Amino acid sequence: MTERSNEFLVVHDRPHTLRRRSFEAPTEKVFLAWTDQTILMAWWDPFDVTVERHYEVSFFDGGERGWAESFVKLDAPLARRRAGPPRRSWNNGVVYVPAKFTVDDEAAWQIVSDAGAGTFVISTPEGLKGLFVPVIVTADRATIRGHLARANPWWRHVEDSMEVLGIFTTASAYVSPSNYPSRLESPGVVPTWNYVAAEVRGRLRVHHDADWLDDQVRALTDCFEAPRSPMWSVDDAPPEYVEKQLREIVGIEIDVVSIEGKAKLSQNRPVIDRDTVRENLRHGTPAERNVAQRMSGDD
Repeated sequence: MTERSNEFLVVHDRPHTLRRRSFEAPTEKVFLAWTDQTILMAWWDPFDVTVERHYEVSFFDGGERGWAESFVKLDAPLARRRAGPPRRSWNNGVVYVPAKFTVDDEAAWQIVSDAGAGTFVISTPEGLKGLFVPVIVTADRATIRGHLARANPWWRHVEDSMEVLGIFTTASAYVSPSNYPSRLESPGVVPTWNYVAAEVRGRLRVHHDADWLDDQVRALTDCFEAPRSPMWSVDDAPPEYVEKQLREIVGIEIDVVSIEGKAKLSQNRPVIDRDTVRENLRHGTPAERNVAQRMSGDD
């Protein structure tokens, strides 16, 4: 549960703004928020504002911490370009990520790339609406682009700059307590689930322009055809057929606000338990073998 408030005060004849943020967060993350300037900026700054800040902190009895800020409000696309690659936002504090399961932004974006497709959720007057589509991420990671069938009513619920949540999963499997040798000495164990996933939050736009759609379809196709031989190209289809298909789709573009990844791969278990979980999953279903491979790569 996140609570926010702004209070405008006058102290010594000078205007001040008192900003409050209350939310659940691990101790380690709170400590970083007050000691790492980049994380502090990501937690406190709106995504459409660029901030110039002088920041200082000293850790000793009677030490001081403080900063000075100046704000310039930008439109969302410009803010993305000025700010560079998206950073973690305090908005993603709703994602429960214990310290042992955290991944950095580079790894989180790799999850998105490995997944290839994700589920996108928006809130509408009629309730939550979900969409599963393949997507591509721009080179600067500022936007995510995809398309859906025009006949799909999902896009009709989209308002310009509407908030959207994207969920990407690359590994997922059940873990039985029977995989824990340590249970013989400490029987207080429970089943769990191992997985690798990422959440992306952003602002959504819809595209109908034929040229935009053509570029998106070609980029998407080239991305997923790249490892194949021979590669299929959009140009392999008759031009009139391509034109007809483009009229039957709608484009979506997400200006990325934040990303958070999580790799829950038994890191919280003793080494002997973790090794046994990996070995048992390695001989299981394709989904289980995928998790085992991820566990091997996480050593």
